[in-house]
Amino acid sequence: MLENGNVVATKNWTGTTARFVTRTVPFDNITINPTADYTFKVVDVNSSPLFTTAYDTADLGISLAGQVGLNVEIHIKTDNYPTEMSWQLRNSANVTVASGGPYAGNANGGGAQANTTIITTATLVEGECYSLRLLESFGDGWSLGPTEHGVEIFSGGVSVFNFPTDNFGTSLTIPPVISTSALNVEQVQTAMYGLYPNPTNGILNIRSESAVDVTITDMLGKVVFAAKNVSADGQIDLSGLEKGMYLATLNGAQGTSTEKVILK
Repeated sequence: MLENGNVVATKNWTGTTARFVTRTVPFDNITINPTADYTFKVVDVNSSPLFTTAYDTADLGISLAGQVGLNVEIHIKTDNYPTEMSWQLRNSANVTVASGGPYAGNANGGGAQANTTIITTATLVEGECYSLRLLESFGDGWSLGPTEHGVEIFSGGVSVFNFPTDNFGTSLTIPPVISTSALNVEQVQTAMYGLYPNPTNGILNIRSESAVDVTITDMLGKVVFAAKNVSADGQIDLSGLEKGMYLATLNGAQGTSTEKVILK
């Protein structure tokens, strides 16, 4: 990656791609200069020089000029096994803008960052929606220990999002956590839809603040399961479906959310 023609980051990417197919190449954290121009340049393929350099560079189109930041604090409330915990805050382009973990602790529980609150700061931008992905390597969620576990987000010292956790399995995605239209606390919106465990053997738990309608479609768009008025913190049974990937759409008082579900 070039900033005003100067290299600011490099990435070795392994994979295959066909012509005219889009691929995502993630870079590590990079500080973006709002007034700079950024380009993406391919240096070599399979350790060999490019056959032609006519199309080796592309404008990334990054423009932060005029975007105002909303500074927030993300409070991660760890359980008794912080070495198993991690998280990602992603924008609408599915780019991670803040993350944390695994945290310091002992393999058998406890340790320096167990049962405590860890604070990470982030800057959100105008007109964006953000989702929060919680990860737990052992597979029992953030659920064990004497303290409260979960995520709370503060803006200007005011709590704008609070999500206590339990046994959500290996991962839980909460979309969207924050939607900013004018970047002030009054316009921060929260959504409490969650599906866990995911992947699932069939029983899928639903976290919401009120009843929701659930529709499951296969990857061709065919509806394979539907349930009306599923209670808050209820569950559905998908064990009758074939193993594979599906799309789960939850519709309720808090809006509509769609998430991929893997049935194993």
